[in-house]
Parts: sequence; structure tokens; C-alpha cells
Amino acid sequence: MKELQLNEIKEIELSILRHFDAFCREHNIKYFLSNGTLLGAVKYQGFIPWDDDIDVLLPRKDYDRLMEIYPKDGNFKLLSYERDENSVFPFAKLYDISTVIKNQTRLKDYVYGVHIDILPLDVLGDDFALIAKAAEKNKRLAMKLSMSITCYMKGRSFLRTCAKTLYTICASMVGYKTYKQKFVRQMENMPKYAEGKLVGCILWSTRGKKEIFPAEIFADTVELDFEGESYPAPAGYDTYLRQLYGDYKQDPPEKMRKSHHRFTAYRL
Repeated sequence: MKELQLNEIKEIELSILRHFDAFCREHNIKYFLSNGTLLGAVKYQGFIPWDDDIDVLLPRKDYDRLMEIYPKDGNFKLLSYERDENSVFPFAKLYDISTVIKNQTRLKDYVYGVHIDILPLDVLGDDFALIAKAAEKNKRLAMKLSMSITCYMKGRSFLRTCAKTLYTICASMVGYKTYKQKFVRQMENMPKYAEGKLVGCILWSTRGKKEIFPAEIFADTVELDFEGESYPAPAGYDTYLRQLYGDYKQDPPEKMRKSHHRFTAYRL
């Protein structure tokens, strides 16, 4: 196997995004650039210089349709709980089958490659207080699931490293399957709204109530440049980014400019 460098990983991720975009346009599936990918498109017309991932959001009906119609064979594989009960996370990954990732995790048999993350955007209703409570609960659950599988325990200081180590050990003793089943129950019991003033991806709510958005942000779509090509983004992207990141037009301090991913990728 050949170890891939960062620029090669980004090129593979772009090839996956191009394929995903073409598939969605052909099948009339709506999606948006999201999270750091959207931030990169707005600020840099491409990747955030120190980041290396791609995230997209799909309205729930489009997400469910993608799970149903995406082919099982080909150069890319769609990994999700809906298609494979052994999938760990409550969202999907589309990965290049000619690559493999070696994570710093305890999941030795959980195999996938260089990928993009595909997250569902749910209509959440109108009761912000109730939704915020669920989002904060899921934020803690997402952290516990991540800690239960990780082997990376370094914090930003000695005390943080000690705290993270203790938390990781406790979470791993409970086991990721316990946390995954809680997510599954959340998915199955989540209210289904046809319409509402609030939307978000609170099933993987790493930022808690910050991920509850006014529905009008996603009512219309605009095209933004990302690494020389055009991709759809929510028309209300400024509101979205300010809610997630605050004054996103300012770069973070130098010490914060690094990827949160810790893996080694290989070409098979």
C-alpha cells in the first residue's frame, strides 16, 4: 500500500465530491455544502488551508432517497447505518474503495477509505427549547461515542490530557455499541415533521443548540466555487456560518489552525 499525502487525500475527496454532485444532479437530489467545507468555499473558494475534509447536508427526504437508490457496486461505496447495521455513526460516508484509512481507534474491523461525510438535515418543528434540549443531549452522546472508539488522548494541556484520558477510558468501558444503539433509538423515535420553522442535524450535534437553524436559511440555493468548480450552498450561508463559528471572517489563532482528523490514508 502507498501512503497518501495531504494533497493526494484532498484530490481524492474532490473526486468523490464531483461524483456525488453529478449523481445528485442526475437524480434531482438536493444537497448543500456545510460546516467547514462551506466556510472554506466562502472564505477561500476551496478547502480551509489547514483542513482536509468535506461535509454535505441533505434534507431528510433527499438523504433517505440517496440511501435507497445509490448503487451498491462501483468505485465508491456509501456506508451508513441505513444500508449496513455495522456502520458506527448516525450519518453516511461516501468513500473511494481503492483507498483505506488507518484510524487511531479501537475499531480494527471497521474498514473504509478516504471519504466525504453526508449528514441529514431534519425539520425539527417550532419549539426551540425542546429541540435545544435534545441537541445538547446528542452533543454529549456524540462525544461519548467518539471517545469510546478513539485511541488519541492528547489534550491542549497536561490537565486536559489527563481529563481526556480518564473520559476516554470510561467511555471505552461502556463500549461504542451502547452509544450507537442510543443513536439508533434516537433516529427511530425522532418526530417526523413535514414543515416547521427550525431545521438542523441534531442526530450528530457536535455543537449542540448552535446547530438549530431557521428553515429559511435553506429555502433557496446558491452556487459557490470550491476548488475551481461550482457546488450548491444554502442561500442563507452567512447566517449559518455566523451561528456556527461567530465572526467567521476572522482566522482563528495560529495554534488552532490544524486538522481535527488523525488518520493515515493509503492507496491499495
